[in-house]
Amino acid sequence: MLNSRRWINFMQEILPEILLGKGSLGHSLTAVERTMLTMLHYTLWGKGLSDLGKRFASIEEAIYWVINDPRLYQELMDLLEMFLRILIEVLISEDLKNQG
Repeated sequence: MLNSRRWINFMQEILPEILLGKGSLGHSLTAVERTMLTMLHYTLWGKGLSDLGKRFASIEEAIYWVINDPRLYQELMDLLEMFLRILIEVLISEDLKNQG
C-alpha cells in the first residue's frame, strides 16, 4: 500500500489520533478506513489481533503499543513522509512522460 497516496495520507492523520487517544479513537471509522488500519496492524505485527492472544483489546491498542515509543513513532511518520514524496515524484514523472 505504499504506492497509495490515500493510505499514506490516512496513516499520517490517524496515527497521531491513536497516539493522543492512547490506543482509542474518539470516532468510528468507515469500512475502508478500518481495512487500511488493519493493513497497518498486519504490517507492524505480522499476524492478526486474535493471534496475539488477549494482549490487546483492539487494533488501535496494538498499534498504540508500537507508536507509544517516541523514536518508533517518529521513524514511522518519517517513513510515511518519505514514501509520499517518492510516490508524488513517480506520479509527476509518469505524467510528464505521458504528456511528452
